[in-house]
Amino acid sequence: MKKVITILAGMVLSASTFAQLSIGVHGTGNLSSASLNTDDFIHPVKKARILPGAGIAVNYAVSEKISLRSGVNFLQHGVKITNSAEGDAGNGFTIVKFEGTTVLNYLQVPVNILYTIPVNNFQFFAGGGPYYSFGISGKAKSTITTTFNGTTEIVKTDQDAFKKQADNGAGFKRTDYGVGAVAGIKLPNGLYGNIGYQLSFANINDAEDGKYKNRGLQLTIGYFFRGAK
Repeated sequence: MKKVITILAGMVLSASTFAQLSIGVHGTGNLSSASLNTDDFIHPVKKARILPGAGIAVNYAVSEKISLRSGVNFLQHGVKITNSAEGDAGNGFTIVKFEGTTVLNYLQVPVNILYTIPVNNFQFFAGGGPYYSFGISGKAKSTITTTFNGTTEIVKTDQDAFKKQADNGAGFKRTDYGVGAVAGIKLPNGLYGNIGYQLSFANINDAEDGKYKNRGLQLTIGYFFRGAK
């Protein structure tokens, strides 16, 4: 991670001497979900969430058709989970409903190798590569509604996502990593847009019997201040 940041910093500081280097900014909408498995739920129902992101992009044109694109992004991941159960406990009928949401804030460094096809004045590109993310903050909220013989009790929790469970947190691990793929178009004036998908390899659930892996479909709109050669 430190080596990647050092390389990126060196590229940015040397921007005036490298015609192949472009620097840009972008905003992202992330349709975020997760692959999960936990003994707490028999049949959890997941719902993706649309969450924001933004960042700085650095593009180095290795050749006319091959480029290396990286940068530093702020990206939110999260998912909504619902579940319900009901049954006769012997002395009354019980209905339990669960609703939980997560919002995980990451600083992310992607490294993508892109292949570019020039068409007139436009550039179509596609490629992919690995990414590394570090969780800087986050929340895990839940609401449990229990109805017993017509009487309802509601219990709400609001936990720090990256705080250990022993300290009354949600127990998510901060480190995340995986691979992504991206495809898009760059206009002659420096504007660009792309869609991408990221697949996490890391199980960020600290519980021994649980699994939580981030997934995300991103739409990004950005602008390069200097056009890549």
